[in-house]
Amino acid sequence: MKNFSWRKATLVAAVVPMLALSACSSTGGKPADTGGGAGGGQVATTERMKVALITHAAAGDTFWDIVRKGAEEASAKDNVELLYTSDPEAGRQAQLVQQAIDQKVDGIAVTLATPDALKDVLKKATDAGIPVVSLNAGESVSAQLGAFTHFGSNEQLAGQAVGTKLAEQGFKHPVCVIQQQGHVGLEARCAGVKAKVPGAEILYVDGKDMTAVQSTATAKLQAAKDADVIIGLGAPITLTLLKSVTDAGSSSKVASFDLNAELAQKIVDGAVIFTVDQQPWLQGYMSVDTLWQAKRGGFKLGGGQPVLTGPPSLTSPTRPTFSSSPSRASARSGIRAVRRATAARPDQQGVLPMANTATLPPAPASAAGPRGDERVGQRSPFQKLLGRPEVGALVGAVVLFIFFALVSSTFTQPNALATILYGSSTIGIMAVGFPC
Repeated sequence: MKNFSWRKATLVAAVVPMLALSACSSTGGKPADTGGGAGGGQVATTERMKVALITHAAAGDTFWDIVRKGAEEASAKDNVELLYTSDPEAGRQAQLVQQAIDQKVDGIAVTLATPDALKDVLKKATDAGIPVVSLNAGESVSAQLGAFTHFGSNEQLAGQAVGTKLAEQGFKHPVCVIQQQGHVGLEARCAGVKAKVPGAEILYVDGKDMTAVQSTATAKLQAAKDADVIIGLGAPITLTLLKSVTDAGSSSKVASFDLNAELAQKIVDGAVIFTVDQQPWLQGYMSVDTLWQAKRGGFKLGGGQPVLTGPPSLTSPTRPTFSSSPSRASARSGIRAVRRATAARPDQQGVLPMANTATLPPAPASAAGPRGDERVGQRSPFQKLLGRPEVGALVGAVVLFIFFALVSSTFTQPNALATILYGSSTIGIMAVGFPC
């Protein structure tokens, strides 16, 4: 039998736990404690809560699909059971709020398109201790009705932005189409347009019946020969107005509020001159997440004031702005970016420009070719070796061995080394033999 080598045993005893630790780190190890949060894509460890999201959405309006996607993503992150309901009729929306109260939800997010119809039932909610936030519509009355914050666009400001843009382009007789009479947000949009373009006229239609919208708008364009632009206050309405312009044989241009993938394509094609976006995904996401934060720690966003998600500034006619798309995107890649943003992450939508994106300026010459990436450049074998975690563990073990050998005269004695070997092997066996 060969003589026992204490040198080899010591090295193994020191290296085994180091290798075990490096193995844990190289395979991910235990996820970092989120402290009750949901960072890094982990679901919150807070107690399960129930949130009701109640909107005035009409059937088939894709705008609300985007709002709901945002709310669902926040719910998945925050360990929230989301109860989504909607009804465009004010009285029935109030009944949905009462239903949520009866279900003893932990929070209510509600749109305030018709605040007078909701004020009594929302008082019942706040009296029952249910926190309320509002979104999308009702910014000016949100606090009065008991909501501790509001997420949405300043609709008067959005309307004024559109009116200013139209005036700059020489339009004098816009027709602003409101699809729900009495909706405070839609009324504010058209009032904002009229404040900047006094010749603006309001046309009321029934947004629940697109056939009626098309025929009513067609008749209006046939009768109002001086109408030079017609404005839809939502993507589905705007797409229907395009048909009305064709049916009427009108030369009127079409402008819009809000955005979906089909409308984005129409803007790229030049059929719609521009739109103003209010980031509906973000409205849904923040409404749920804020109610979760309120229950989690009493945190209340906004300081009693509305949190604006729009309108974004209107961009120049030749440079579209998509916060998630490359700055040198072509017309084709630009529309793909909008479609991806609308379908997957609508919170990253921006304002689409007045001109066709095919007029984008060419990319700078310095950026035309592919550039190297220093992160994936060639490395020497020595650099690759140093980059391996187990090599660092080995070096650390050797340094520690030398250090203790120098400062302690008993460290290299057989009994001490046997104790070290025993302890290290126990830890090493546990680390290697069981999942990290």
